[in-house]
Amino acid sequence: MINNNTHNNVEWCDFDFLINKYYWDNQKLEESIKIRNKNLIDLSIILKKHNANFWLQGRTLLGIYKFDKLLKDHDDDLGMWLEDFDLLKDKIISDFNDIGFSKIRQTESIISFIRDDRYIDLCLFTNKLKKSGYGHKWFSKIYFQKFENIKWNNVDFPIPQKSDFLLKEMYDFSLLQ
Repeated sequence: MINNNTHNNVEWCDFDFLINKYYWDNQKLEESIKIRNKNLIDLSIILKKHNANFWLQGRTLLGIYKFDKLLKDHDDDLGMWLEDFDLLKDKIISDFNDIGFSKIRQTESIISFIRDDRYIDLCLFTNKLKKSGYGHKWFSKIYFQKFENIKWNNVDFPIPQKSDFLLKEMYDFSLLQ
């Protein structure tokens, strides 16, 4: 175990995140894949149970959408509309806790949950003019108007429409090859 606070719903400080990142950056991908798969699937089941609008986000989206696998990373990311989370937060957090997740961070734009020393960021999106995003990450609103599903590990995961263009905007390279 990396951090003794993983099951106590104790807020992490920046140093806790740094230690966790360093640990996973120095592990083989295979060490984390089973945990990451289970965590993503279990959170997806709970979010679907509550009819929450969520989607794969960031490098999690990149790996699953482009390569049909999780890429080496210290965390995983899901996107969700802030207003959906506000409506469901007590139920969702309670259900996450019931299956062993702990909340380790809550800001205006990200809530992080950990289980088995792996954490997932739930990125809380809002809209501003022609952009959708959270924190310092903003993208064209057009990508988040409709969603489609991608099957991964026999589970349907929502992804933003035109994910190839969104990922090009996010990571500044062409996935259209």
